[in-house]
Amino acid sequence: MGIGIGQGVRRNALGNFATLLDSDPLVSIDWEGRVAPRLAERLEWLDGDRTLKLVLRRNVVFHDGAPLTSDAVVRVLRQQVADNQPPSEFLQSIEAAGSDTVLIRLTRPDSLLPERLNGVEVRPPGHPDVGTGPFRIVSQNPLRFVANDKYYRKRPSIDEIRVHTYDTQRGAWAAMMRGEIDYLHDVSREAADFVEAESSVNTYPYLAAYYIPMVFNLRHPILKRVEVRRALNEAIDRQSIVTQAMHGRGIPSDGPLWPQYWAISSAQRTYAFNPDAARVRLDAAGLPVVPSTDSTHVARRFKFTCLFWSEEPLYERVALIVQKQLFEIGVDVEMQPVPGNRLFERMQKADYEAFMVPTGSGRALGWTYNFWHTSAKPGAGLETGYTSADPILDHLRLVTSDDDTRQGVAELQRVLFDEPPAVFLVWLMNARAVSTRFDVPHEPNRDIMSNLWQWRQNPAAVRAAQ
Repeated sequence: MGIGIGQGVRRNALGNFATLLDSDPLVSIDWEGRVAPRLAERLEWLDGDRTLKLVLRRNVVFHDGAPLTSDAVVRVLRQQVADNQPPSEFLQSIEAAGSDTVLIRLTRPDSLLPERLNGVEVRPPGHPDVGTGPFRIVSQNPLRFVANDKYYRKRPSIDEIRVHTYDTQRGAWAAMMRGEIDYLHDVSREAADFVEAESSVNTYPYLAAYYIPMVFNLRHPILKRVEVRRALNEAIDRQSIVTQAMHGRGIPSDGPLWPQYWAISSAQRTYAFNPDAARVRLDAAGLPVVPSTDSTHVARRFKFTCLFWSEEPLYERVALIVQKQLFEIGVDVEMQPVPGNRLFERMQKADYEAFMVPTGSGRALGWTYNFWHTSAKPGAGLETGYTSADPILDHLRLVTSDDDTRQGVAELQRVLFDEPPAVFLVWLMNARAVSTRFDVPHEPNRDIMSNLWQWRQNPAAVRAAQ
């Protein structure tokens, strides 16, 4: 099987893809945002939620044949601590308790700990290419994998995967049409209709854990006012952004929490498109439309500048629609394209009035905490002056029961509505493309990459090709 990755589309795609194939995490995060077993088959809170007990699967071996043990997991976790990347800021100790049990002790409860174990790759020291995943690396250049005969869930049906990289997605798609590759890792929105019309390919759209917000710098003399931010939320027609800018390949957003998250409350209020209400709110806030005094200015209530990510055409289309909708209520927004590296530098320095970037949500609470909590911001690329969600985010880190989490998430939704730090615009939908020579287990709107080890060659397609 050949895999095509257009490097011009996703520069980090190659490394992420390789990790998905050759390494399994300690736990995974399922579609509803719950922690699910992987290398650890069971997690249990002890000692008043201050100790997390991990029980490892006993039938897991590394690609070199060595068994997965608690000592191997402890070694990896302790190395993270040495690298100043502990799984929790409240870590007290990590220790093995028998060959298949790991105890992570904390100084206080931390509900984000299990989620953070999702990013832990367990590999033997000095062997970065040896993992526990469904495929093992046999060549780095070109990148080639073969099936792991001893994979604990079941040997993959695909015997070999060869990864080809291309400067652009157009090059990857051309290779797929020539039959050189069977899988296209990313299908751009611009090419999606064309790809879907190709009879030799099946496309699989999925909801990505990324949203586009227009985030405000609350140090701005006008944007710091909560009534202004509420009005800006009311002025945006999110569905029109999905339809016009995204060709229908997205869904409206009402906040930073993963839409499928199990603890979300559907009873919480969300902002409806209501430009008349936005105008009334701004008038009441003492921000009337000021007539133009010369030909170089337009009639407006106020003006601000919004930086946006310039490296993908989608973001310019979104920016222009947002600009037009806010102009309809008398707010003049200068949309300024900025390359990614420069944009993140300015975010870290709070050198902006507003910005729009693709923002990860994850499928649980951790990414929301990291992005919006004040203490998580230094070095994380965000300085906004927003602190309203800190108390409830702190509370959510302390609770581990379902009932307490649901109540806390409902309160977080309320805070984000009453005191919005941003206009949450849309959620992104991406797509993969696979040759019809393969049968792919698929659930609507879910990413097929999670079950690549279950893909099979389509017998009918193989016979037809012969």
